[in-house]
Amino acid sequence: MLRIATASVLASRVRLALTALAVVLGVSFVSGTFVLTDSIDRAFGQLLTDIGEGVDAYVNPAEDVDASSGAPGIDASGGALLDESVLDEVRAVDGVASAVGSVEGVAVVVGADGEVVGGQGPPQLGGSWDGGLGAAALRDGREPEGPGELLVDVTTFERAGFTLGDTVTVLVPGGPRELELVGTVGFGEEDNLLGATLALVTLDAAQELFDKPDGLDQVVVTAADGVDADDLVARIDAAVGGPDVEVVSAADQQAQDQQAVTEGLAFLDTVLLAFAGISLFVAGFLIVNTFSITVAQRTREFALLRAVGASGRQVRAVVVVEAVAVGLAGGALGLLGGVALAELLQLAFGAFGADFPDGGIVVAPRTVVASFTISVLVTTLAALAPARRASRVSPVEALRGTGAVAPDHVGVARTVVGLLLVVVGGAGLAVGLLVEGQGVALVGAGVAALFVGVALLAPFVARPVTAVLGVVLGRGVVARLARANAGRNPARTAATASALMVGVALVTFVSIVAASVTASLGTLFEEQFGADLAVQAQGGFGTLPRDLAPQLREVDGVGSVSNVRIAGGRLDDGGDVLVAGVDPAVVDDHLRIGPSQGALAALEPGTVMVSQGVADDRDLGPGDEVVLSLPAAQDARLEVVGTFAERDLLGTDWIVPLVAWPDLVGQGTDTLVSVRFAPDVDRDAVRADVEAVTEAYPGVAVQDVGEVLASTQAQVDGLLNVLIGLLALALVIAVIGIVNTLALSVLERTREIGLLRAVGMARRQVRRAVRLEAVLVALFGAGLGVLLGVGFGAALVTTLADDGITTLVVPGGRIAVYLVGAGLAGVLAAALPARRAARLDVLRAVTVE
Repeated sequence: MLRIATASVLASRVRLALTALAVVLGVSFVSGTFVLTDSIDRAFGQLLTDIGEGVDAYVNPAEDVDASSGAPGIDASGGALLDESVLDEVRAVDGVASAVGSVEGVAVVVGADGEVVGGQGPPQLGGSWDGGLGAAALRDGREPEGPGELLVDVTTFERAGFTLGDTVTVLVPGGPRELELVGTVGFGEEDNLLGATLALVTLDAAQELFDKPDGLDQVVVTAADGVDADDLVARIDAAVGGPDVEVVSAADQQAQDQQAVTEGLAFLDTVLLAFAGISLFVAGFLIVNTFSITVAQRTREFALLRAVGASGRQVRAVVVVEAVAVGLAGGALGLLGGVALAELLQLAFGAFGADFPDGGIVVAPRTVVASFTISVLVTTLAALAPARRASRVSPVEALRGTGAVAPDHVGVARTVVGLLLVVVGGAGLAVGLLVEGQGVALVGAGVAALFVGVALLAPFVARPVTAVLGVVLGRGVVARLARANAGRNPARTAATASALMVGVALVTFVSIVAASVTASLGTLFEEQFGADLAVQAQGGFGTLPRDLAPQLREVDGVGSVSNVRIAGGRLDDGGDVLVAGVDPAVVDDHLRIGPSQGALAALEPGTVMVSQGVADDRDLGPGDEVVLSLPAAQDARLEVVGTFAERDLLGTDWIVPLVAWPDLVGQGTDTLVSVRFAPDVDRDAVRADVEAVTEAYPGVAVQDVGEVLASTQAQVDGLLNVLIGLLALALVIAVIGIVNTLALSVLERTREIGLLRAVGMARRQVRRAVRLEAVLVALFGAGLGVLLGVGFGAALVTTLADDGITTLVVPGGRIAVYLVGAGLAGVLAAALPARRAARLDVLRAVTVE
């Protein structure tokens, strides 16, 4: 039986190659994901080793710092700091050869053309130059010697068009600074880190620029000759260690950094594997359909095997062996495709500014095992049902030519299973969306069950739907033939269409969610944004300099300016919160937060207002006391003086007065600044004056509501295009499924096509009949996909109403494009099968048994 299976595989090379291609595409996504993340992980490991060479210990602030202890400080962004005195204490420890303090922050470099460098994803970092002891190494020029001198990484230097000696504008929390560029730095053999821009100054300058006077983020230590690193760590810990200070060896620090990289890559892993799973799910439909058709076409072959003594189990084994062969081939090719895909993904990330370190390609054993295991499992599981049907062929009936392995009707078992999956999948989807904490796994399982259930039940509507769709094709002989062929075997038509259904449903779903998000934001701004202009950071610079809002208040014609600051905090019960600092006198005019109890006028130091939702959940009201741990004030006891109704634009549930911000958080920077014009002014002239002020801050944009929404629309559309691009692989597999089915269908109808040609049908008519049949199948699948996608999208948007997504939008124009695209895909998929059908030799075709 193994020889028979091998011979069958060799005799059906083209058919199985098309089937394997679908598996290859899906497996390539899986293996490519593993290769990419493993390669990046190793490259970062090597880079961390290189940049940590020569360092023996690090002194860091502990993660959980009691700010009230007075030991370390708190920086403007809310991070813990070491007191500068720690540096002198470390240097005094016996066995320390050198110790250098470092400070980090956000610094935006402005290029020679006046535009912000980078910022489209990778961070914009600043810090103190440590003399080359830490991560960065001097590449060209000299070290900074005074507060007005600057180093940048090589990539930023080249992208910005700088030359050494240039005066460079750098944006920091306190506003723009003009610094002289004296050198460039790199990291091992890399010119930068993941596309991030880097600006380095002296330690004193960094403390001033990043609002960290007398504070340090880290101390980097090297041991004297002959001093063991572990002994040095113990000595330093004895001298400066405590609840607020952590001393770690270089090896431990590197392990922590490596763990952080691995955890950061986990999200990328999850996203790419999710799309790989979708592709493999779609490929499963193709494989089931292909094996079902081929089993039906080989009924006589299997009957002969049964007649000469083969058991049902042996016949079943023949089909399974073919599936395993396809799986092995798909695994091997998918592994190679994954390596190529990993290279392409690295290039794609580089195009967006995220340049990963080059550490070579890593093909780990788990990648090889996963590629072959997934490929073989998918093909084998998909072939089990066709193999079972093959094993039940009746020798006598099949030898008479009346046996049919793949019936054209829907069995009771299939109907029951389909209905059950629809019910279970719908319930799982509902629970996953409505019950908090159930997560995306239940939603994904529910969606998959719904897809399979609908695919099992689709034959019930395949014949009538294709008949209705076929009306638009006309009443000619060719059109009627195409309709008849599409409806001849509804189970086959449904199976072919189901693969396309999945892809179109997901594309429709993300389109509806994207359109609904955009529309909801539009409604939100129209209802709640009371200002005339929004001043926001662009190009990735997430905060605005502190001195911008005061300057805007001095512009003639400006009635009021609202600036908002955001920081993280923690409730006494351990819950994390976001707290906003606002000016109570103007915030409701600008953001219309709508106080429902109490009054904004009562918001003063020592008090807090909460959103109505949080007040209801926690049974809070005016006069109650809450305890918040904030960056500069642990266990701050604040009196609730009121609640506010609208928190969507603000983005937080807790607000405190800006005058209390330095005591609770630190200086910080503004997240949003908005401007209201004074009455009866020339609005265009005032806006021009506002823009004149912001010209000193590259990367800061002044926009009205329409421009804000247009910018948001562009961002949403960009994300939508990325998602559709990732889903395109599933659509390609679906098109391959149509090609496969039509090719096998032409083979199955060889005698029929020969007879049609014999009675006068032209080659052109044969080609058109096959193309129209493909269009009907594609439109049927796309139609089902649109219905499911609209249902999924509506369900998700409805459940997100409490999160601000209140407007359901079904983008009819975009969905129409998907349907037209499906029809064109059908025409494309039919090209080769139609050509083959038209070129059949009439005499040979009519004599085929």
